[in-house]
Amino acid sequence: MQFVLMLAKDLSQKALMLASTYLSSDTSAGHVCLLLAFLTPERIFNVQIQPFAQKAWLKIGNSSIEDWQQILLVSTAVSDSSNPIPLISDNQCLYLQHMKKYECVVAKFFNKIRAPIDSNEDGITAVLSHYFPNNAYCI
Repeated sequence: MQFVLMLAKDLSQKALMLASTYLSSDTSAGHVCLLLAFLTPERIFNVQIQPFAQKAWLKIGNSSIEDWQQILLVSTAVSDSSNPIPLISDNQCLYLQHMKKYECVVAKFFNKIRAPIDSNEDGITAVLSHYFPNNAYCI
């Protein structure tokens, strides 16, 4: 909670507090980011922050993904990745800044070493039909 209170300048920033608490919980569980689509009562109330989440949700109300992005980007603690600040909102995801940086490093690594993809559809269809002869999706 100390991290959340540091981000939210005052207790009136309930949406930021809820999203950053959920993000912190997900990051502790091994996730790189929080999908903004997961900011729903069904998902939020299943995590360890349940008592806080219920109170915050009642004050915030139901918001769409686009609403969440706008709400979060108003805060000085959230950026669209153009500024090095604690939270990054990108592609309908919320990241801790260092986790976004790590994700970019990993993505660059895999983009460098990936092999070219064979786009020969007839060859791909033949291989799939051989290994999955009864699968209608491979025709």
